[in-house]
Amino acid sequence: MKLKLPLSVITTNEIQFMHSAGYHFHTDPVRGTESWSRRLSTDHYPRFHVYIHKISNHITFDLHLDQKKASYEGFHAHSGEYDGPLVEQELMRLKSMTEGALPKLARLPVPEEIEEDRPRGWLSKLFE
Repeated sequence: MKLKLPLSVITTNEIQFMHSAGYHFHTDPVRGTESWSRRLSTDHYPRFHVYIHKISNHITFDLHLDQKKASYEGFHAHSGEYDGPLVEQELMRLKSMTEGALPKLARLPVPEEIEEDRPRGWLSKLFE
């Protein structure tokens, strides 16, 4: 699945942008192609795999989900998803990062919002 955006929406260079999105650069040693990947677990697969193309004043993210490595030696074909909800969701995440939005994080309560509903010990009285 592809996402084409004006190059001006990337406020940093592409390396910094992709690193901030959790991607790592790699070059295919056989074909010499450059791309980016982001693992979904501690294993090498599954992973999101992105090729970036810059043409004139646009940048295109060509993204798919690699489910596993190629099964047969000498073949580059693999079990990949080129569309679907996970791929679409990841493209929307990248797009939201270009719009200055940060991934939503759980909001932790500030100390004033924490209610003390347990009895306080003698040590806490020393620090009032």
